[in-house]
Amino acid sequence: REEASRDGACPLAAQRCGWRRTLQALDDAFAAHGPFDGVLGFSQGAAVAAALAALVSGRASAAAGSGGEVAAEAAAAPAVRFRFVLCCGGFVGAAPELGALYKRSAPSGAG
Repeated sequence: REEASRDGACPLAAQRCGWRRTLQALDDAFAAHGPFDGVLGFSQGAAVAAALAALVSGRASAAAGSGGEVAAEAAAAPAVRFRFVLCCGGFVGAAPELGALYKRSAPSGAG
């Protein structure tokens, strides 16, 4: 369960539950309103769009017999499908479970 701090902000440790709800809401939106050719994200939305791109990539890896943890995340959002992503003014999300998504999708040599 997520609990807000006294100032109303959600603690970083509680964002894991938030990501699952976000992913479910996006999967529902893709199912109801898709298909979509691509996704555009600005600022925090760019962080989410990058995570979604990693999910789609993880699904492809799973089909090829690899993908591990990211492939498991991808299975949680079967309707999320698109061919391209545009990220504008984004950043790397700090939620712990996004680390595996970003690490998986980083090109070789990227830190």
